[in-house]
Amino acid sequence: MTMEKNFKLFRRDGQILMVAAKEIKNVPVRILLVAPLSEGSQVISIMHVTKKEELAILFSLDGLDKESKNIINEEIRRRYFLPEIKRINDINIYLGEYYWDVLTDRGEKKFTLSSPVINIRWLSATRLLLHAADGLHYELPDIMKMDNESRKKIENIL
Repeated sequence: MTMEKNFKLFRRDGQILMVAAKEIKNVPVRILLVAPLSEGSQVISIMHVTKKEELAILFSLDGLDKESKNIINEEIRRRYFLPEIKRINDINIYLGEYYWDVLTDRGEKKFTLSSPVINIRWLSATRLLLHAADGLHYELPDIMKMDNESRKKIENIL
């Protein structure tokens, strides 16, 4: 693990790759916050995708090139984007895929959910986290506080 910033990040074929100053090869990496976003974490971990080991930890983005900073900021925004579902307009099932049409705290959204057993996670007795096919997450903070129609739609697939 390094705390130095002698590396660069770039994207190729949908992957984030890291090249260190002393390395020749490009390493596929994942960008993560060290602590949950809800705790205000700004410490960033750069993890090797296949080896699952931490390659770098960053306490700030100072000293990084512009492209690396942009990649980190985009990835953090994408990974920790968590709209809260306020109402379920519709859930359609077609060929095993679940097509959701919802109202979130950030507006109307449509997304696809594959395999609810795998991609719906109970965080408490009434709180759910949904992992959509596009990689985004959606939160149902309390299914018991949803309107009757929304609650019936979610209960039908659970």
